[in-house]
Amino acid sequence: MFPEWFLNLPWNIFDTIISLTELLFVYVPAIAFFMYYKIHSLSICPIDVTDNGTKLLIHNKTNKSIIITDMQFINSKNSSFEKPCIMRNSTVTQLKPDDCMEVVINYSKNRPGKHKFKVIVNYNRRKKKVKVTA
Repeated sequence: MFPEWFLNLPWNIFDTIISLTELLFVYVPAIAFFMYYKIHSLSICPIDVTDNGTKLLIHNKTNKSIIITDMQFINSKNSSFEKPCIMRNSTVTQLKPDDCMEVVINYSKNRPGKHKFKVIVNYNRRKKKVKVTA
């Protein structure tokens, strides 16, 4: 039914090529997505930004609890914020899995216009930065 040359082809090589293609298109993206999710374990979003203060939402995306130990307000070079004050419940905060926390940062600006600052959150011996324009 089939010619002799067709039956003598190395079919194990074709099987190997199909397996490598499956590995490339199924397993590698799945592993990359898993690693991306683990790297982005904490999400910080500015909710409300005004001339007098900012409200940040901190969201724990992991399936483990995290402990927030410190938060820092850092001015950028051209900004002019006076007396930044980070208001939160306690100095050490525990966020359970898929839990959120609101942090209010009060400040006053010397000059009108847009100014930038950074907020650095220290958690579980890691740091997460967010840039905010007010």
